[in-house]
Amino acid sequence: LRQRVEKLLEEEKFHAAHGVAWFRRLAQGSDASRAVLRRAVTDVLDPVLLWFGPAAGRSAELAEAGVVSEAGPALRERFAERVAPLLELVDAKDALDEASRRVSDDLSSGAFDEARRRSGGGGPDAATIERIRGDRNRAFLMD
Repeated sequence: LRQRVEKLLEEEKFHAAHGVAWFRRLAQGSDASRAVLRRAVTDVLDPVLLWFGPAAGRSAELAEAGVVSEAGPALRERFAERVAPLLELVDAKDALDEASRRVSDDLSSGAFDEARRRSGGGGPDAATIERIRGDRNRAFLMD
């Protein structure tokens, strides 16, 4: 299990570095590409920040058990600090601050579902589910 987890963590570091590189590349493109990137980022900020959860409940239990270093708000803040320089590249830093406030309000309302890691009854839209499943790639499968 330790070997698998170490491999998984190494792969996640690679994916993060790859994502940052592509974000920077797209942010250095045209005004249109920056606008599309800014819109994409602002569309996902709330659910991403909400995913870290509240200070109490499962988040606190995981922190107390040593599974994670800190509970939800502290992890959310660390994440925001890490992505803020990238968001500045597409003028979306204010969107991060606004999303953080909305998420804080949402968590304090008690509407957060810890099992689903989101508030409300919503979920990913059909286009997101299609991308995740890789429906477009099925055309390339060979029998």
